Amino acid sequence: MCRAKISTDYHFMPIGDGEFLIPRRSEFRTFDTDGGRTDSVTEFSACREYTAESSLRFDDQVTSVGTISTTPQRATALPPGLSLTLATVGAIDLGTAAAGDPISARVVHFVRAPGSKELLVPVGAIARGRILVMRHELRTSEFQISILFDTLETKGAVSPLSIRLAREIKAENRNPRGFSTRGTEFSLPASASPESASHFVFPARRSVYVIPSGFQSKWTTVAP
Repeated sequence: MCRAKISTDYHFMPIGDGEFLIPRRSEFRTFDTDGGRTDSVTEFSACREYTAESSLRFDDQVTSVGTISTTPQRATALPPGLSLTLATVGAIDLGTAAAGDPISARVVHFVRAPGSKELLVPVGAIARGRILVMRHELRTSEFQISILFDTLETKGAVSPLSIRLAREIKAENRNPRGFSTRGTEFSLPASASPESASHFVFPARRSVYVIPSGFQSKWTTVAP
């Protein structure tokens, strides 16, 4: 190329209780020596604000009698090699979802310790995490979403969770009448991925796609 030009447009946008100057549109334009030109345009939308609250406590403070602690109990992490089947809690609209959004899934089948009858994970335990990557590829007409689950909530006890998506998963849906239908189509990238999240790729001919509530996927516990 003989020339490159980058231009970015900014605008003020209300987020939460304030107004912030953020990018709206960025354009990268290159000019070739043969007179050709290439434009790459990026547009930003649906910006979100994430906040956190903290409290200051001194160790010499004495807790009054009768005070009930609401801090969740911490439990030990699950050993690697266990299989978990998770069903999403609520639908996920990939047209409006964004990186950073929280996501929850319910354990469908109980999990026992290998070679034992000890119950490690009961049915109904909640895995919680966030969306790390949310991308709509217009060229290939597909949505790419990366999810990381990091905690497991069981009867008020919260434990760290390290799981990866099982590659042999085959999605299948059943309608209320009991007829088996073709499951939601998705593919998985190569297993050699440097990222810690698990990836889904959903083909979509339109710019709207919704992962239904109760969408099931199979995961495997791994070492932290």
